[in-house]
Amino acid sequence: MSAVIMALRSATQDAHGALDASLDPEALLATREGYARFLAALYGFHVAVEEELGELTLPGLADAPARTSLLAADLTVLGADPEAIPVMEHLAAVTDDGARHGLLYVVEGSALGGTVLGRIVQRTLGYGPDHGAAFFGAGAATPGRWRQVKDLLEREAGGPRLAPAQRAAADAFAALARWMQTSGVARTDAVAE
Repeated sequence: MSAVIMALRSATQDAHGALDASLDPEALLATREGYARFLAALYGFHVAVEEELGELTLPGLADAPARTSLLAADLTVLGADPEAIPVMEHLAAVTDDGARHGLLYVVEGSALGGTVLGRIVQRTLGYGPDHGAAFFGAGAATPGRWRQVKDLLEREAGGPRLAPAQRAAADAFAALARWMQTSGVARTDAVAE
């Protein structure tokens, strides 16, 4: 594993663990209503993050579909209006590319983990990448894309950009945990302030 990825993983371990501990994917994805609530919370997070990542140049990284458009499509299948969904406002200010690289680490790593959630959605609710679970299908990172992201982060997020990347990544996981709690998705007893 690369030094930058190891440093980012180490810096985010506690916040990422707290987020994971606050969620119960099997319960969240057991009903259409729970799934819609989870997607709405993810949509509110990704709108905020994509706005920040929009200014980041990603040399050597193949284009991927905007996750907000995939989430919007899934929400529409579920009967929700994406325009009516609140957007997360707790994201720490992102002022440089180092911090944006930290956000990229969180978003792309989470997308890779989304493939597991996609299988749960398929099994429990019958939604797939072409109908109702595009975010966890087409939007999920492939191992090849994750390798591209790791290579990019190794080239671009080291040196003086590493500390801002670490802070932003840890802050993003913590903000997402709070957002999931605010959105009624996370267990309230598991999220640390």
